[in-house]
Order: sequence, then C-alpha cells, then structure tokens
Amino acid sequence: MKKEILYATIVVIICFILSFTLNFLWKPSVAKIPLPSLQELQQIIGNQDINLIKDRLNAAKDEFSFFRSFVPLYYAIADKAKNSDFPLNNYNYKDYSGIICGDLHPNNLGPIFNDFKDPEITLNDFDDARNGHFVLDFLRYLVSLKFLESEVPVDTIISAYKNGINNLPHTPSEATLAVTDKSKSKGTKIKKGMLEDKSFSDLKHGSVATYLNEQEQRDIITALSSHFMYSIKIFDAYQTFKVHGGAGGLLRINLLIGPNEDNLQWIELKELKTTLTVDEYKRQIDLILGNNFKNTFQIIKFQNRMFYLKNHWKGEQIFDIRKVKAKNFESIILDQVYLIGQIHRRSMESSNVNIEHYNKLINSVPLTDWINSINYIHETFVGFFRQTH
Repeated sequence: MKKEILYATIVVIICFILSFTLNFLWKPSVAKIPLPSLQELQQIIGNQDINLIKDRLNAAKDEFSFFRSFVPLYYAIADKAKNSDFPLNNYNYKDYSGIICGDLHPNNLGPIFNDFKDPEITLNDFDDARNGHFVLDFLRYLVSLKFLESEVPVDTIISAYKNGINNLPHTPSEATLAVTDKSKSKGTKIKKGMLEDKSFSDLKHGSVATYLNEQEQRDIITALSSHFMYSIKIFDAYQTFKVHGGAGGLLRINLLIGPNEDNLQWIELKELKTTLTVDEYKRQIDLILGNNFKNTFQIIKFQNRMFYLKNHWKGEQIFDIRKVKAKNFESIILDQVYLIGQIHRRSMESSNVNIEHYNKLINSVPLTDWINSINYIHETFVGFFRQTH
C-alpha cells in the first residue's frame, strides 16, 4: 500500500513538473518594446500619410488584427531583435531567401478556383508577397496560431512543414476536402442581374464607397479589354480605400461586368504596394500558386497604379479558421502547413536554394528556440496594440 502511495505521489510530481515546464515555454518571457514613432512606422510600411497610419492603428480591433495590419513591421522587428530575445537570430536563416508569401496566417489560405474551375486550398492574398527569408515567412504563420490560441503542438507543425518542403506524399484531411467540396457545390456563378447580387450591393452600400465617373469607366475598360474574350460593359461599380488589415490605405475597385446583363462577372481590382513591374509580379504569383493557376489572376495597370484582378465567385467564400469546428482545427492547420512547405520548395528550386541544407537548418533549431521566438513576436505585438488602445 505504501509503495502504491509513493508511486502515485511520484506521478503527481512528474505531471506537475511537465505542466510547469510547458507553461513556462509558452508564456511570453520578454518585455514589451516601445511602438515605433509615426515617422518610423511611415518608413517601415512604405511612406503612407501620417494621418492614414493613425487611422490604421485605431482600426485594429484586437491584437491579431494589429499583427495582420502591419506586415512590414513584423519583418523589421524580427530583423532587429536581439539574439537573446529572438533565438532564431542565432541561426543562419538569412542564407535561405526567395519569393515568400509575406502575410501567412490561416485565413489567407483558402479555396480558390483554378484554371480548370476546380477549387484548391492555396494562398488567397498576395498583397505582401515579396523576396524574403523562408524561416520568417513560416514563423509568421506560427505566431498567428499563437494569437488564435492554437493547441496544435509546435513540433507537429514543424514536421508537417518539413514534409511539404521535402515533397513527401500527403493526402488532404477530410476536413480540408469538406471545405473544397463546399466551394465546388457553390460554384463559379453569381446571380443574374446586377440588382439581384445581394452581396455586391451590401458591400457597395455598407462601405464608404465612391463611384467611377464615365471617363474612369472608359479607362478601366481599356485596361481590362485584353484580359477578356468579350466586349466589356460595366453594369455597376464602386471603389473604396480600405483602412484596416494588411491592405490598409490601398484602393479596391469592384465591378459587375459582362457582355450583357444576363452574363455577369463580379471582379475586384486590388491595388498592390510594390516596386515590381507587371511581368515581375505575375511571375511571383505564378511561382507561389503553381501550374494550375496561370490564368486565374492577372496583373493590370490603371491610373498609374498596379492591381491584381480576381473574380468573386460564390464558391470562394472567405475562409475563417475561427469558425472551424474544434475537432477539425488541427487537421486543417497541418494541411495548410504542408502547403506552405510546398510553396517554399517551389521558390527554393527557382532560386537555387539548397533544400538539403535548409532542412539541416530547420532540424538544428531546438523546439525551445522556436517557441521563444514565437513568444517574442507575439508579446511585442500585444504590447504594440495595448500602447495604441
């Protein structure tokens, strides 16, 4: 009996130690740093108007929204962090660079209809695609999971990422297949008639929208004409400047176009903040998405601005990981991480990055250094949000 009590006591002590250790690892262990001044933010995010930056700071409704809104700030913080605060800076990850997604988080990986009108889970937001470091691209996704209070083990996520990089066989989970099946059932149509498309009207009238004048409509028809097989007519249109999110301060133009009112397409032109040419940016998107999306997205210039053109199909509903059932959360996350690994592999191959050496780098980083780096970025952005709210 005494032995049983002793064994039980030992088990309780071991469980307590493990629980304490895990909580210590996940607890943000670094002090908050001051939010950069408005002038410093202006330089980091691309010389936006100071008043617009103030509006964007105020528009962030929570810490995760703040994190998503200022993507360049994330890369600046990681680059300048002390090695003791941000352990990943002790490793040579900066030797491994290429085209990255830029703003990786679960909601930016959703169903998109490819050139064959089949829905695939892929990157659905290219605003922040750029040349950068693969490790920081992946880490941004890990930090986003911290904001979402994910319970998926970090080492499990890293394993799925490495599987994607190494092109190992992978079968999407039933939860992910259910997402694409739902998209397929909704299809690539919108309701006939511009006034019948409720979602278009709600967005138009529910936002601070302005309307394209006749000259602007003629100019945009000219810009679009080479991308469509029919003579374009505009049946309804509006434009907005978004304040919140990573695309804050950029122009969006929504159009209902078609040869006639019975055959309409809802398209959006989303402004890009880039110094690349049209051809350079198109190559960047093609690299990220792969061979099935060569004609899905087009890049155009209008009013001396660059935009990417996308369709609004019923089946491309906005994906929100927070609405996923708890039992499906982990499987969808691991499918997404495998996809990130595949995207990075394509980029590495195009940049002649040694994938074997990159694997060694990933394997050389202890789990504690991954977790402490996640915590550093997470706590920093939580601090930034609280300083502004």
